[in-house]
Parts: sequence; C-alpha cells; structure tokens
Amino acid sequence: MDIYKKQIAKNLNADGSSYDFHERDALHYHIYDVDPLMVAATILKRDGKFGDNPYSYKSTEGSSLKGSVDWLVPFFTGEKTHAEWVNSKSSFDKKRAANGEKGYIAGTLFKPTEARTSIALADFFDNKMLALYKANINSKSKYPTWQFVLNEVKR
Repeated sequence: MDIYKKQIAKNLNADGSSYDFHERDALHYHIYDVDPLMVAATILKRDGKFGDNPYSYKSTEGSSLKGSVDWLVPFFTGEKTHAEWVNSKSSFDKKRAANGEKGYIAGTLFKPTEARTSIALADFFDNKMLALYKANINSKSKYPTWQFVLNEVKR
C-alpha cells in the first residue's frame, strides 16, 4: 500500500498529468503510468485492506489515479489532441524519431484508440466509463470488451 501511495505521489501530478508525460511529451507514456497503477488499484480495492478507494486516493501533493484518468479522457474522446514527442527530453525518443520509427516521429498525433485500455480499466471504479467508451467507439454492445465483463464480475 505504501509503495502504491508513493508511486501516485511521485509519478502523477495534481493537474492529472504524469511525470513521464512531461519528460517524454507523449500521452503514450502517460498511459504506461496509468494502466499498471489501475491494475494495482484494482487488486488493492479487491483486497479490502487499503481502506479508502485506491483509485480516488489523493496524495498530499494532490495527485490521484482518478485525476490522471480524468485528464486523459478528453484525448480519448477527441476533444483534445496532442502531437507526441515534440518536446521529449529523452535521447532515446530522439533516436527513434531520427530512425523514422513509426509512431515515434515527433509530431505524430496521439491516437485516441490508444487510451481504450485505460478507459476500460477505469470502469471498474467509475461506471460512467462504460458509456463514455461505448459512445466513442460507436458500440451498442453491453460489454464492448472482455475488460468490462471482468470489471462486472470483480465488483
């Protein structure tokens, strides 16, 4: 539990963005931060020993997993766009771009579909995510992916 709290405080910002987003200038890496934390939060919630909901837990700095998912939502819906890697501080990202590696060229627009897993994982904690997901993929299916079925079973 302490490690989870430390990670929330260290890697997520009060505005919802993540450390890696600012270092790499890529929502791609924000998702890499958020998704494993949601898996951990699900385990902690189901374990019942965390106390408060780990998804909405706020660090003393004001950061939370929920805040970081909420920050991602407008990029998933297309309300906001982001040109990836433009201001990355990572030499690795610059080498990828120089090599012409597909998807890692500075200025490549973030694809909202890349946030689908994040939104599906967040549904375990926030049942508004299912409607949001379905609306953005144009689905009428009760459970558009297996993750939504698993969320229902785990609750």
